[in-house]
Amino acid sequence: MYLLATLLLLAAVGARPAFGMAIETKLIAADSAPGDQFSSSVSVSGDIAVVGAFADDDDGSASGSAYVFGRDEGGPDNWGLVKKLTASDAAAADNFGTSVSISGDTIVVGALGDDDNGSASGSAYVFDRDEGGVSNWGEVKKLTAGDGAATDTFGRSVSVSGDTVVVGANQDDDAGADSGSAYVFGRDQGGLDNWGQLKKLTADDAALGDKFGVSVSIDMDTVVVGANRDAGRGYVFGRDRGGVGNWGQVKKLVASDAAGGDQFGLSVAVDGDTALIGSPFDDDAGPISGSAYFFERDQGGTDNWGELTKVTAVDAAAFDGFGTSVGLSGNAAVIGAFRDDDGFDRAGSSYVYRPSVSGTTWNHQTKLHASDAGLNDEFGTTAALSGATVVVGALQIAVGAAPGKAYAYELIAASVPVSSPSVIGLLGGLLALTGAALALRTLRPGTSET
Repeated sequence: MYLLATLLLLAAVGARPAFGMAIETKLIAADSAPGDQFSSSVSVSGDIAVVGAFADDDDGSASGSAYVFGRDEGGPDNWGLVKKLTASDAAAADNFGTSVSISGDTIVVGALGDDDNGSASGSAYVFDRDEGGVSNWGEVKKLTAGDGAATDTFGRSVSVSGDTVVVGANQDDDAGADSGSAYVFGRDQGGLDNWGQLKKLTADDAALGDKFGVSVSIDMDTVVVGANRDAGRGYVFGRDRGGVGNWGQVKKLVASDAAGGDQFGLSVAVDGDTALIGSPFDDDAGPISGSAYFFERDQGGTDNWGELTKVTAVDAAAFDGFGTSVGLSGNAAVIGAFRDDDGFDRAGSSYVYRPSVSGTTWNHQTKLHASDAGLNDEFGTTAALSGATVVVGALQIAVGAAPGKAYAYELIAASVPVSSPSVIGLLGGLLALTGAALALRTLRPGTSET
């Protein structure tokens, strides 16, 4: 009984600790220059973060680059620069770094302005750890669409999970101009260590101007693709759906309160059985205040993806753009609001959420701001999450000549004080229950206490 009481108390107090604070580290590119658009994209996996700078000019104007940072690089808990990535065939206007994604030892970088298949047909590059030397990040493959054409903007979005990469081409025109598409690539497809195309994804209701592929996310056997035209939509695809090795559409996602111009699907994330979709032009708290929606597998039926809950900022206001960026990892989510004006106009912020113990909703935990926040920083333009590590970009587009900034945060679980009334009440109830059980035991024939 004593053990039961202890276990019940621990379960109640520590089942899902809240995030109460965050420790910030600023990510610094020593060679960043005004206009580089450093933090145009961000991604993090474990102890490695990647930050894109699509307008960097090392190989010509807007040729682009991406920076790899490592935890404890340059000192304990520091995030130091490990490697600067550029394309092996870099050229002006390639916009390498438009999108980035990392999973384990693999990084993918999108270059939507590349012109191998015509102007702005686009490409993406795969880099592996230890390629070209221990701890080096070396290029292993350049990806292009099998049917690539001018202005497809292949590389607008990228995502990698294990041995599978997804690349969005939101201006592909299979179903009309800018209807969009996405492409799935697999490691060892077409030869050992090769990355070959597995499947081209399009929506079953594709139409002119949908921008399908503006955002993509993959986790294991599930892909989510955003199409942000007007009210917007999201699409879930599954591996082996419609045949072994095939990637077939599972579900079309729409907001329960969808309205024209919300741009639901501008940002997407998926982790396990949960998908998170940003809708930054939603107007619940005024024009462009923004929102985000959580969807769960099997919500509303087996193998269905149903809407679980809609969230808006606890301090939502017009023009915040909440939902511009989203990140999801386990029992945590981050949502960017790049035009939030705490302290300064359009300084920006990001919000951290965790699911309730019942799993029926997601609750706000903490709000992140840059320690050096300034006017028009647009902190939250990009955001990513891995475990308790959040990376947020402050693109500073409105600042003009600013290079852009990026930050890493370690989320710290808030302890529940023993003096909390809820904990005291729980302790009292458990002690009473234990005492009653002991009293009952002493009255039972054939028992004794020693």
